[in-house]
Amino acid sequence: MLHSPYLIHHRADLYSDPERFDPDRWEPEQAATVPRGAFTPFGAGARKCMGDTFGMQEATLTLATITARWHFVLPPASTTRPQARATLRPHPLHMQVHQRLR
Repeated sequence: MLHSPYLIHHRADLYSDPERFDPDRWEPEQAATVPRGAFTPFGAGARKCMGDTFGMQEATLTLATITARWHFVLPPASTTRPQARATLRPHPLHMQVHQRLR
């Protein structure tokens, strides 16, 4: 069986406004409405990545550490589009980085 995480994560029957970037989608109240299996960043079934739990913990800690010290801003005139590679990524993605004041 083959599945596309990108297509699953963009299904309108699973997510309201699936094309919009919405990190609040994973707040406990909203995440409770998403069916089990609708978010598959590490695959599923017998071929699921055995490091999925570690990967999510590492990504969360890394993102929290970086964003605690830096603020990223997309310049007003910037445009980006999806680029298919081994993973889907934005291309180009030019960001302005500002150090957060403590």
